Amino acid sequence: MKNIKKSLVFFKKSYNKDGFLEKINMLLTTLENNGITLIEPTKQSSLKEKLIDIQHIREWFDNFIESKFLTKERSLQILKELLAKNKTYEKALIIVDGFYQFTNAQQQILVELNKMARQMIVTLPLDREYSHIKDNNVYYKTYNTLENLKKNFSNINIHFCNSKAVKKESDIIYLANNYFSAHIIKNAKNSERVKLFLCKNLEEETELIAKNIKKLVRDENYRYKDISIITGDINLYYSHINTIFAEYEIPYFLDKTRYIHTNPLVRLILNLLDVLKNSWNLNSILPFLKSNMLGFEIEDIDYLENYLYAQGINSKSKWQKEWTFGEESTDFIKLNELRNQVNEIILTVENNIKKRTLKRKISISNLCIVIYEFLDNFNIATKIDELALFNKQRGDLSTELEYLSVYEKVMNILERLVDILGTEYTSISNFKNILSTSFKYEKIGIIPATQDQVLIGEIQRTRLPNQKVVFLMGLNEGEFPQNPTNNSIFSDMDLTNDIFSDNKYLYDSFVHSNLYGSKLEIYTALTKPSEYLFATCAQSDDKGIVKRPSVIFNNLKKLFNLQKVYPEKFVDNIYTSRQAIGELGKVLKKGGALEADYKDALRWYLENEPLFIQRTIKGLFYTNQQEKLKKDVVQKLYGKNYITSVSKIERFRKCPCSYFIEYGLKASERKIFKFKSLDIGNIFHGVLEIYPKLLKQENVNWLNVDKDKQHFLIKEAVIESFTRNNKRKFEGGQIDYTIRRIEKMSIRAIEAITHQFSCGKFEPKEYEYKFDERSLPQIDINLGNTNLHIKGTIDRVDVYIDDENNTYIKIIDYKTSKQTSFNLVEVYYALQLQLLLYLDAYLKINKNAKEAGVYYFKINAKNTMYAPDQNEEDIKNELLKNFQLSGLTLDNANVVKAIEHDINKKIIDVKLRKDGKPEKHSKVATAHQFEKIREFVINKVEKLSQEILDGKVSVTPYKLGNKTACDYCNYHGICGFDENLSDNQYDVLENIKKDKALECILAEQSRPEYNFLDEYITSSADNAHKSGQTEQSRKE
Repeated sequence: MKNIKKSLVFFKKSYNKDGFLEKINMLLTTLENNGITLIEPTKQSSLKEKLIDIQHIREWFDNFIESKFLTKERSLQILKELLAKNKTYEKALIIVDGFYQFTNAQQQILVELNKMARQMIVTLPLDREYSHIKDNNVYYKTYNTLENLKKNFSNINIHFCNSKAVKKESDIIYLANNYFSAHIIKNAKNSERVKLFLCKNLEEETELIAKNIKKLVRDENYRYKDISIITGDINLYYSHINTIFAEYEIPYFLDKTRYIHTNPLVRLILNLLDVLKNSWNLNSILPFLKSNMLGFEIEDIDYLENYLYAQGINSKSKWQKEWTFGEESTDFIKLNELRNQVNEIILTVENNIKKRTLKRKISISNLCIVIYEFLDNFNIATKIDELALFNKQRGDLSTELEYLSVYEKVMNILERLVDILGTEYTSISNFKNILSTSFKYEKIGIIPATQDQVLIGEIQRTRLPNQKVVFLMGLNEGEFPQNPTNNSIFSDMDLTNDIFSDNKYLYDSFVHSNLYGSKLEIYTALTKPSEYLFATCAQSDDKGIVKRPSVIFNNLKKLFNLQKVYPEKFVDNIYTSRQAIGELGKVLKKGGALEADYKDALRWYLENEPLFIQRTIKGLFYTNQQEKLKKDVVQKLYGKNYITSVSKIERFRKCPCSYFIEYGLKASERKIFKFKSLDIGNIFHGVLEIYPKLLKQENVNWLNVDKDKQHFLIKEAVIESFTRNNKRKFEGGQIDYTIRRIEKMSIRAIEAITHQFSCGKFEPKEYEYKFDERSLPQIDINLGNTNLHIKGTIDRVDVYIDDENNTYIKIIDYKTSKQTSFNLVEVYYALQLQLLLYLDAYLKINKNAKEAGVYYFKINAKNTMYAPDQNEEDIKNELLKNFQLSGLTLDNANVVKAIEHDINKKIIDVKLRKDGKPEKHSKVATAHQFEKIREFVINKVEKLSQEILDGKVSVTPYKLGNKTACDYCNYHGICGFDENLSDNQYDVLENIKKDKALECILAEQSRPEYNFLDEYITSSADNAHKSGQTEQSRKE
């Protein structure tokens, strides 16, 4: 294809796309099978260009294989010539059975055989003789086959067999005679031989079929081999069949086409070529290393994978250098040993290719030799045999047979490529595509492991033998029968062209086969059983999406009534020990007294399969809840001097289990070599810390620096902050873009901060004010046996000194996350403690200072919408509003005006009335209220800290309105929180108003002699008493 791409018109750009070669191959096979010659349409169109290209491809292919190779189709021509010379079948009786139609080449073989045969009998399914037939008739294919036979055979006698000679139940015969006229049947009949079932879902449908199979075998002495199941798509039911049939101990054989392209051996070869093609790309090399055929331990590859992702090792050059970057805990000796092993494997293959490369080209035969040597060096044939033995031991005989034959098939493909294309020169990429296409077409023939098993197949593929019982499974719209699909190289619009309707062979091959292709197969399946036909349909899929019955099921409903599924007694619903445990488990789960039958069953399990019943009961009453850790575990985790931060305590309040997973177990997400929001947030914080220092170095301040100097200093701050935070050495175009983006956002944020300073009297005093042992005392709380040390950093402290020499301070915390709004309700529920705890700590150190307010400042504020009538000043004001401080302000008019002169809610969410008092919706608090809120926060921190040190780890995420602790949690896969479990419930918090929250805080702090430890000890004793009662009840 690559050689002739220049002569192509329509397919010039698509010849190397996935699936193109398969479609061309299918087209050429169809044309050759039926002796079809394509005719170009007279009008210029895309179809004409397409047909011209197809003709070029066909001619090139014919020239390429001429006198060298034979296709399967052309080998029949050789057979025909041999039959003309050979008299082996002279005067023989030849019977041709099981065919619906013949290709042109096959008919020529039949003609030659007929010339020497004494008699030839060809059987076809046809109900009567037709003078003409419509294309939607069920016998359309066989009628055309008969007409073709009439043309090719000079002397032909047609006999219609008596169907009464075949013994079938009367209801099956009734179905055969009336299926196509079901619409005129007035009343459906009840039947014990044709049974229709409407099931809730796929699982119930599969289990119903399993129960009926067991009943037939157990109660009516049927053999499994007497039963077949036909469906539209085996893949829909594969997992259910695997699980449920194993429970019911039903042996079965899946009549499913297997191709070797999914086999691990094939994937190993293709992944190796991907590695070479993509310069050791991360997405190529990991599947190659995970093949389990190269001698690596799974744990080593997992460790290596985490390092590759964390350090962004995504090219060959990075594999050649020694690895030294990473965290202190990284085992570089182990990693570099693995690196050397991988290098040796891949470089050996690359060197073998280089030895055989001539002028940057390599022949396909040499590439096949390289692949063979690679497989031989690693004893892959032996490893494949070991996998076959493993599958044999676990009872998976079909997979065993696949592994036993796959190595030979791969070798055969390599040999054929050498024979056909060996002298052709190509690239690794093209060779990989050629191999991939070859593997996709190589089938594995799997024969049934035993004779006595249920046959399960698809309507399009499986040819049913004469069966006593047939189950038609999944009679749903679009699935059985499947919706018409056009898989050819021609589009639906192409198929409407006259050349397809005028040419019978083209019409039958590309149009009729899509629309009515499986009609005869469906009718055959309906009428194939001699004794029982079961038809089932599901009302929903595994995801709960509604499914509709197909036209087949609806036709059957017109002939026969639906069967009602009545609940069975427990004793009548026992088929196997594995299946019956499910029924018993449902009753045990409900609790209460057991009936005699269930007691007998439980006793049987305890006596005969005690381990199985114990595991089952443990699973039935599984809970993911653990209220508390043991004291010795807590001591090991936290010790006597527990160091934490307020954000961690807030995390604990949101969900104790999430806190324990992250800070107790130290679980973390896999590190990926890319900038995350956390990295960007750290850079922003660094910029706002570095920028004031640069101002000081230049002897300017926030307000008197000019625009150009400001932008220059911001750029310098961004570069310095990025360098400080870029420990993993990120580089490239994406990083340059990120830096420019951070620079623009920093300019906007600093301009907004400058504007806020210019609108008031507050001045910045402290930046990155840290509470730790190195600079300022950490926040210490005595919890009896344990001392709690809280570390933290105040991003900025602003100061204002009034005319009476009172010092007021603002606490500012920079935020980059979306959740940046101060909420007094969340303070009340201990979900927001940071700002007020920092305020309390600062005021205790700086005793002369007074609170003016606490605020969040959103660094990466959103853009604003532009309106045509806005001028530059309007747009600037709108942008500044996005940087409004979110927090709580002191109820003091002088302080409010010191923050914002004109009080128009641009800087803080406060508005004053004419008398100087704040309006109703202003977020303010008096000095007394601030004091009580601070006390409240300290008490909450103490109480939550005590709960942490008591080992509380329960899965109880909070829920406040639409917000939950699970919204941004990374550990749901670990905790397994599920509201469907009886003991998994949200800690639902009432969504009260701001004023109510403040009232509750003040009321709680006004209680006489409030002591959280006394309250905590009392509540713990009560809980322990209740827990003891529960445990006693559970034991009983």
